[in-house]
Amino acid sequence: MREFLLEDAKDFYEMNYDPEVIKYTGDPPFSSIDEAVDFIKNYNTYSIYGYGRWAVCDKITNEFLGFCGLKFHPKENLVEVGYRLKRKFWGKGFATETTKDVIQFGFKNFNFNAVYGFVDPLNKASCNVLLKCGMNYLFKANHDGDLVLFYRVLHPDIKIKKISAEKTIPIRQAVLRQGKPISSCVFKGDELKSTVHFGLFSKGKLVAVATFNDNLHLGFKGSQIQLRGMAVLDQYKTKGYGRLLLEIGEQLATQKKVTILWFNARIAAIPFYEKFGYKIIGDSFEIPDVGTHFVMYKEMNQETPN
Repeated sequence: MREFLLEDAKDFYEMNYDPEVIKYTGDPPFSSIDEAVDFIKNYNTYSIYGYGRWAVCDKITNEFLGFCGLKFHPKENLVEVGYRLKRKFWGKGFATETTKDVIQFGFKNFNFNAVYGFVDPLNKASCNVLLKCGMNYLFKANHDGDLVLFYRVLHPDIKIKKISAEKTIPIRQAVLRQGKPISSCVFKGDELKSTVHFGLFSKGKLVAVATFNDNLHLGFKGSQIQLRGMAVLDQYKTKGYGRLLLEIGEQLATQKKVTILWFNARIAAIPFYEKFGYKIIGDSFEIPDVGTHFVMYKEMNQETPN
C-alpha cells in the first residue's frame, strides 16, 4: 500500500467505470481520465491528517489492484476504513488483508480509540469483510444522507463489557454524586434482570460506566430503554469514551428491537448528546440535590444485516 500517484489515474478511471464496483458506494464514475487525474492532484489528506486512502498494488508486478485506507469524517468526528478493488481481484482475500492492516496502522500510529466501517445494507460481501477484520455491527444510522450499517472495532487497550451494579457505584459517586453518600448512587431498577450495566476498561482499569434499563416514559410510544448513570472519570473525559458507551447502548437498543432510547440529561451534557442526534422533549425539571435536567431521546432504526 502506498500514496496515490498521478500514474494511477487510468486505473482509477477504469475501476470506477465498472458499475458493479461502485454499485454500493454512492459515487458516480469519473467522466474521463483527466477527471481522475484532478482527483489525485487534489487528494491532500496525507498532508492534513497523516493518513488517507492508499493504492493497493501487487508487490511483484506493481499492478494497481484498488485502494484501501482511512478517512476522517469531521461532522461525525470519527475515522472510517474503506476499500475498493477492481472486480477481477474480488474474492481473493485482498480486501480483508488490507483492511486488517489499515486498522492496525491506525491504532499503532495514531492511537484511535476506535475505527468504524459504513456499509450499504445490501452489500453483504463488505459486511463479511468487516466482521473478518474484528469489527462488530452496531446499528443502522444516517451518514451523508444515507442509512448505512455502522460497524466498529475498539483499540486493543479498550474493552467494554457487562459489569455488576456494584462496580458502577464508585464511578457514579466520583462523577455524578460528588460529596454525596453511597446510597445516592444506587438507582431504582439497578438489580432488575432486564437492567444492563456496561463498564469501559482502559488498559484494564475501569474508567467509565453506563446503565440501560427497561423503563417507559409517558411522552413516547412504543418500546423503550432508558440510559442512566453514564459517567467517565475526569482524567479520561477527553478521550471519547462517553461516545463509545452511548454507541453500546444504541447497539443494545437495536438488538432488543427498541424504538426509543431516552434519558434525563443535565444541562451541561446537552451539547454532547445533541452531537449524536439526541433531541430534547418537554420542559426542564429539577432532580433534588442534583440539578436541572431535560429529557432527551433518539428514535432507533431497526433494520439489521442478515
